[in-house]
Parts: sequence; C-alpha cells; structure tokens
Amino acid sequence: MSDNFDLTYKLLFRKYYANLLFYATRIVGDEEAEDVVQDVFVELWNNKSKIDFDDHIKSFLYRSVYTRSINFLKHKSVVDSYTSEEKEFFAQKMAYYNYENSEVMARMENLEMKKEIL
Repeated sequence: MSDNFDLTYKLLFRKYYANLLFYATRIVGDEEAEDVVQDVFVELWNNKSKIDFDDHIKSFLYRSVYTRSINFLKHKSVVDSYTSEEKEFFAQKMAYYNYENSEVMARMENLEMKKEIL
C-alpha cells in the first residue's frame, strides 16, 4: 500500500461520498443511507491493504453500497416479519388467557351464580 493512503482516502471520500449517499438513499431511504455509505468507507479503510486504488474504485464503491443496501433491506425484512409475527403471537396469547374469553372462567362463574341462587 502506498504511503499516501490517507490522502487518497480523503480524496475518494470527498469525491464520491455525496453521490454514494444519494444512491443509497434511493435504495434504503434517508435514515439508513448515511450508515450504509459510512460502513462502505469503514470497510475500505479496514481493507486498505487488499484493495487496489485503480480506475475501478468507483465501481467498487457503488457495488459495495448496493450490496450493503440490499443486505440491509433483507435484514430489515426479516426483522419486520419477526416483529409482526411476535406481535400477532402476543395478541393471540393475550386473547387466549383473557379470563372473559375463557370457558373455565365462565363455568366457574356459572357455578358460583348457581350457588348464590340456591
């Protein structure tokens, strides 16, 4: 890796950050786009010895943002699905244990009422 990596990194960041942010925003939305792009630049920094900073760096950055965005959407889909299933399960559990809907409670109340009447 060249000694001027810091300078190259800063130049890449300044040159591509805004466009990558716009690209990510179109895929994942405003709130998550910045995290996606920052993660790509952190990955770039962490793998600086493995990455060639040649003419293909722009393609690498856009592909990395795309891949991270798709992975984020997949993860969000799983979490949202799990959360909705969890909420539905909780609602069914509450309905099941609701004493007003319980046959056992209804029978007990009927027995108590019969005792009071007799």
